[in-house]
Amino acid sequence: MVFIILIIIACCAIYFSHFSKNSEGEKYWRTLFRHITDTILKYHTGTPTKVVLYALYGIIALSGAATFSIPLMKAIVERNEETGFWKIFIECQWESLNLWIGGIAILAIVVIVGAYLYTYKYYSTQDKDIDEIKQNTKKTLELSKSSDSKLNEILSILGKHPSNDIKQLLPRFKDDIHALKVKTAYAHLQDINSLLEQNSEQDKSLLATIQYYMGMCARYFKSDACKQHFELAYSLMLESNVKIPEVLEGMVYISCKAKQEEQAHTYANELKSICPTNIWTAVPDLIFASDIDGAYNSIPVDINKSLVLANSMLIGWGKDQIFIDLSTHDYIELDNITIVNFPLWILNLNVAMNKFMQSMHIRNNVTSMYTTEAQKVYELTDKYISLLAKTEIQNLIPDTIFLHAFTGYLKNQKTEWLEIMHQEKGKVQLKEFYYLGYAIMLRDKSQYPEATQLLKDYGKNAPSSILNMRLLIAFQIGNTVEMVDVIREATENQSDIPDHLLPNFFAVVKNLYAEVKLYASSLVIQNPLSKGLYDQFLLFEEKQDVDMSFLQKNEEHFNPVLLPYLAIIYKERLGLDKGIELLNKCVDNHVLDFRAYTLINFYREDSKYAKDLYHLLRDLRNAGEIDDNLLWLELQMAEKIQDYSIGLEISTQLIARHPDDFQTLVYHIKVLRGLECVEEIKSYKQRINEFNLQKVSPYLVHVIVNIFISINEILFAIEFLYNSIKQSSNQELKDFFYTLSLNSSISEIVSNPKEKIEEGDYVEIKKEEFIENVEITSGSVYSDLVGHRVNEEVELQFSKPTVVSVESIHNKYYKLMEDVRNDIMQQKSRNIKVFSINDYNFEEDPIGAIQQMIGTPPDREKRQEASLLNYKKGELSLSSFIHDYDEVASLYNLIFDKNFSIYTLPNESFKKVFVGENNINNFECVLDLSSLILLQQINLRFGLAYDKKFIIPVSLQSLLKDSTIKEETSTPSFIHQSVIDVVKIHNEDSTKTPLWNLFVNLLSWIDIHCEVQIVEDRLNAGNTIQNPILSVQSDSIFIASHGKLLITEDKVWQTKMFNAFPSMSVTNWLYLYGYDFADQYATLMLECGNLGGPIKSEYIYEQYDALVNNQANSYSLCIANIELNPFIYPEVLKAGDKILLKYNTPESISAVTNMFVVLFKSMPQDTVLLLCYKETLIPHASAYVSCLQEAFKIAYPIIT
Repeated sequence: MVFIILIIIACCAIYFSHFSKNSEGEKYWRTLFRHITDTILKYHTGTPTKVVLYALYGIIALSGAATFSIPLMKAIVERNEETGFWKIFIECQWESLNLWIGGIAILAIVVIVGAYLYTYKYYSTQDKDIDEIKQNTKKTLELSKSSDSKLNEILSILGKHPSNDIKQLLPRFKDDIHALKVKTAYAHLQDINSLLEQNSEQDKSLLATIQYYMGMCARYFKSDACKQHFELAYSLMLESNVKIPEVLEGMVYISCKAKQEEQAHTYANELKSICPTNIWTAVPDLIFASDIDGAYNSIPVDINKSLVLANSMLIGWGKDQIFIDLSTHDYIELDNITIVNFPLWILNLNVAMNKFMQSMHIRNNVTSMYTTEAQKVYELTDKYISLLAKTEIQNLIPDTIFLHAFTGYLKNQKTEWLEIMHQEKGKVQLKEFYYLGYAIMLRDKSQYPEATQLLKDYGKNAPSSILNMRLLIAFQIGNTVEMVDVIREATENQSDIPDHLLPNFFAVVKNLYAEVKLYASSLVIQNPLSKGLYDQFLLFEEKQDVDMSFLQKNEEHFNPVLLPYLAIIYKERLGLDKGIELLNKCVDNHVLDFRAYTLINFYREDSKYAKDLYHLLRDLRNAGEIDDNLLWLELQMAEKIQDYSIGLEISTQLIARHPDDFQTLVYHIKVLRGLECVEEIKSYKQRINEFNLQKVSPYLVHVIVNIFISINEILFAIEFLYNSIKQSSNQELKDFFYTLSLNSSISEIVSNPKEKIEEGDYVEIKKEEFIENVEITSGSVYSDLVGHRVNEEVELQFSKPTVVSVESIHNKYYKLMEDVRNDIMQQKSRNIKVFSINDYNFEEDPIGAIQQMIGTPPDREKRQEASLLNYKKGELSLSSFIHDYDEVASLYNLIFDKNFSIYTLPNESFKKVFVGENNINNFECVLDLSSLILLQQINLRFGLAYDKKFIIPVSLQSLLKDSTIKEETSTPSFIHQSVIDVVKIHNEDSTKTPLWNLFVNLLSWIDIHCEVQIVEDRLNAGNTIQNPILSVQSDSIFIASHGKLLITEDKVWQTKMFNAFPSMSVTNWLYLYGYDFADQYATLMLECGNLGGPIKSEYIYEQYDALVNNQANSYSLCIANIELNPFIYPEVLKAGDKILLKYNTPESISAVTNMFVVLFKSMPQDTVLLLCYKETLIPHASAYVSCLQEAFKIAYPIIT
C-alpha cells in the first residue's frame, strides 16, 4: 500500500510540475485522459487501447490477488498447533511482500503504458494532420463558399478508420491538396476509394464526394476521366438520397463544357434549390446568354460575380460573339494556386492582358513601354508561372509564357527573353499580339531583317496591325521597297485599317506618292470621316484643289492621330502658324509619334518657335522617347543657351548609346567643362588617345585642345594636337598649332631648348662645317645621338665614320612648328597669309600702304567720328566699341578711361516714371557687363546695401570665366594704366595680372550678390547675333523683357527700348534708390569721362579754379556734361556766380558766358527766358547778369 501511495504522490507531483510550465504538456495529458475515458465508456477506439486497458486490469488484479493469496497459502501450509492459521496470516511480512509484488507491478505498468504513450503520440499526430487537412480543405473551398461538410466527414471517418493503410495515405493526401499535385492526389483518392469500397457498409454519399474530388483533380490533367467521375458521383449521390452541392457543381460544369444548355440549366436549378448563392447556379446563365453584358449584370448581388466570370472563362463560352469589358474589373489578391481559386488566376491574367493590350503604344524606346499595365502583366505571369511549376496543374493559358517574356523584355531588355519568344512560336493563341511583341523586341535589338521576316511569316491576310508594324520598321531603316509592298498587300487583301494605325499609311503616301499612286486610292479605311480626310490628302499630293471648307468644318471631329496630315495641308494653304496651332491641339509631349515629329519639323522652320521646340524635346526625352537626331538637336540648343545641366543629361545618354563615337565624347566633355567638372574631364585623357584621329573633324580637335588648355592640361593638349596633325596632315590644324605656339605659355613648351637628346627630338648638328637639322628616329643612324648634350661630339656611322657636334636640341613640337612655318611661307595656308614689303606701294602712298598692311580702311577716322556721334545720340550701342578679342578688358577701358565718354540720361528723366506701382523698389534688377563692373566697384568703394539679388545671364558669367582662363593661359589683354589707377581690387594676387584680379573679383561678387539665369529666349533669336559681347548684352535684355528693370550704361537701350522694358544707368538707379553716395559716384564717373549725370556747383567751381591755376582739372568735362543734362541748371548758375565773385576778369566773364550758352542751348527758349527773368529779380553782381544776357543772345540770336 505504501508503494501505491508513493506512486500516486509521484504522479501528482509530475502532473502539477509539468502543467505549471508546459501548456502543451497539459493539453497532451488531458487529451490522453479524455481519450482513455472515451475508450472505456464508448468502446470505439482502436485495438491498442483495448490491449493496454486489459493489461492494466490484469496487472492490478494479479498484484491484488498475489498480495492476499501468498500469505493465505503460507498460512494454510505452515499452520500447526503452536502457530495457527490467523497467527501466521497476520504476522506475515507484508512490507517485504508488497515491495516485491508492487515493484513487479510498477515495472509492468511502466513498460505497457510507455509503449501505449508512444503509440498514442503517433496517432495523435495523425489526428493533428487530419485537422490540418480539414483547415486546408476549408480554405480551398472558402472562395466558392462551398460546403465542406462532406470533406470534413471524409477526413473524420478516414481518421478513425480501422485500416492502417488509409491512415498512412492521410499525410500524403494532405500534402497533395496543399501543393495542388492533382495527379498524385488523384492516385491517393483512388486508393482510398478502393479501400472504402471494400467496406461492407458503404456510405454512398461519402463515395460520391470522393468521386467528385477525383473528378476535380482529373479536370486539370485528364478531362475524359473528369466527366466519368462527375457522372459516377452524381449516380452515387442519387443512391444515397442526399443532395450534395459539390456533385451538382460537377454536373453543371460538364454540361456547360459539352455545350448542353438545357442539362446545364437543369442541374443549376437543382443546385439552386439547396444552395441558392452557389456560383454555379449562375454560370450557365452567363455562358449561354446572347447578351453577355446583360447576363453578367443580372447576377444576384449575393453571388460572387468574379468567381462566376472566372469559371465561365475557364470553361469557354457557348456563343461565338461575346464581349466583356475586362478593363473595369479589379484584381483579386491571390497568394497561392488552389483547385478552387485557379479560375480566379485566369480572370486576373485576362484582366491584366486586356488592360495591357488596350493601353500599349509602340514606341522607339521600349523602356517607356514598360507601363503600369505592362508591369502588372509581368508580375502576375511571373508569379503564376512560378507557383504553377510547383503544382501538377497544366498551364491552361499558354500565352502567359510569351507575355511574361515580352513584358520582361520591356523591363530589362535581356537577350534571353528573345530565346523564349522564339521557342513559343506556333504555340500561342494570341497570334497577332505575339508577332507584334516579338517584332518589337527584334527591332529594339536592331535585328531589322529578322523582325521584318517574322512579320512576313504571319501568313496570308495579315491584320492591319502586322502591316503597320512592318511599316514602322521600314521607316526606321529607310526600306522604301518594303513600304510599297505593304501598301500593295493592304489594298490587295482589302485590310480594314482603323484610325490608330492609319498615320503610317498616310506617311507612305506623303513620302512615296509616285511609287504607291496605283494602290493608294484603294486603301480600305474603317472610319468614313477619316476616309474623307485621306481622299483630300491624295488630292493635295496630286497638287489639285482641296476642299478646305470640308477640312475646316470637320477639324475638331477628325481623329487626333490624323491631324498632322491636316496640318500639312494647312501649312501650305493657310500658313505655318495655322499648322502649328492645329498640331499644338493634338500633340502629346510625352509620345514621340508622327504628330510630334511633324510639330518638331514645323517648329524648326521659324526661329520664333525655338523655345517651344526646346521644351518639346525635353518633355519627350524625359518621357523616355529617345531619338538620336532629336538628342543632338536638343544638346545643341542646350549648348547655345549654356544650359549645361540639361546638356549633361543628354550627353550622358548619347555617350551611353554611342561609347565609341568621338564627336559624342567631345560634346560630353564640352558640357563637363561648362559645369567645371575638371577632374572628370581629366579622366577621359586615356579614352581620347585611343581614337583614330585620321578622319576626325578639325573643329572637334580645336574643342578638345582649347578645353584641356583651359584646365591647365597644356602638355596633353599639345600632344593631342600634334598626334592629330601627324595622323591627318590637316592644314587647318597646322595653322591652329602655329597660332597656339605664339601663346607664351605654349611657346615655352614648343620652343624652349632641351638639355639631353631623346628619341623623337629635333636636333641641329654640325657636320663637316655644314649645319643640318635632323629628326631622331628609332633605328636611324641618328639614334646614336640619344643621351648626348649640346656641344658634345659624337661619331656617327655614315658611309664613313663622321664626327658631328650637337649645336641645339628641340622637341618634336618645335620640328612641327618649323614645318608649319615653312608651309605658311610657301602660301599653303588659306588662313594665314605672308606679305612682303614689295606687295605694297610705299613709294607713292606710304601712309596708305601702312594702313593696308595693318588692315585699317582709309576712311577709318570718318567712320569712327560718325559712330561716336550716333552713339552720343543713343542710336548706336556701346557694344559697337568693344573689341571682340578682349571684351571685358575693352569695356573697362571704355568705362574708366577719359578718352571715351559713356553717356547717361539725366536722373530727372525717370522721376515721374518710377512712382506708385512702378516704384523702383518693386522691380527685380537685371545687370549687363557694364553695370556689373560698376556695381562691383561701387560695393568696394562705398559699400552697397541691397537686400535683393541682381539677375545676370549665365552667358555673362561664362564670359568672365573664359576671360579669366584666357588671361592666365594666353597673352594678357591690354588695359590702360589710367584704368588701373582708378579701379579698386580686393585681395589682389600679385603674381597675376591686374585684369585677372578684376575678373576674379567680379566672379566672386556674382556668387554673393547675383542670381544667374539661363536665357531660353535666346533660342528664338536664331543665329542673327554673332558678336559675343552683343550676345551677352542681348541675354540681359531678354531677361529684362519679362517685367524686370535693366541697369546698363548703354544709352541706346535707355532710349530706344524703354517702352518694351524699363532701363537706366547705374547713376540713375543709385539716385532713384536714394543712396547717399550717389553724388560722389556721379563725380567719379565724370572724372572718368562719363557724361550726363548730376554735378554740384562746388565741383564746377573747383575745376575752374584748378584750370585757372594750371592744375589738373575736369572743367572741360563739366561743360560737356552741362550740355547733356540741363536739369542741373541751378548748380550751373551757382557755379557761374561763384566764379565771377572770385575771378571778375574778362577771361572769367567769357568762361562763365560760354558755360551759360552751353546750358541755354540745351534748354527750351521759353524756359531760358523765364529763368533769366527770375535771376534778374534776385540781387546779383552786374557781371553775372551781363553773362546771362550775353549768353541768351548767343544761344538765341533772333527773338520771336
